[in-house]
Amino acid sequence: MSWKLTSRVHELEAALTMLSYLENELRYTMAPVQVLLEHIAAYEELQCLPFLQECVMSLRRGAPFRQSWEQSIMQVKLALEDTDRTQLCTLGQVIGMADLESQLHSISNCRILLQNRLETARDNKAKLGKLYQTIGALGAAIVFIVLL
Repeated sequence: MSWKLTSRVHELEAALTMLSYLENELRYTMAPVQVLLEHIAAYEELQCLPFLQECVMSLRRGAPFRQSWEQSIMQVKLALEDTDRTQLCTLGQVIGMADLESQLHSISNCRILLQNRLETARDNKAKLGKLYQTIGALGAAIVFIVLL
């Protein structure tokens, strides 16, 4: 269980980094959505977010962005909780569909909410991670004693 807490923190950090890249790409290149995602998916630090590559592949097959984005986020195996995923899905309703300011505003809102969720995830990792490690050590000790 401790690994899942750690993975969620890592994925939320990567999601926040992705939002920064997305914001910069939108602001400075105004490239089509598929090109934006191809650029962002190529970043090494975002490889822990496989939904980006899945979304790009779906777009290459001709699927609309919103559908590709939402399905990729919801179907790819991640440590993110459903509420984290839902928050990311909301971007699919705006990116490539609204004017630049609306897109940037949506990214900013998503960033604020995910930042709050990241702080909570870090707190949970600190509190529950130690608990899970202690339980694991106790369980191993009990098994050792029983085997003697």
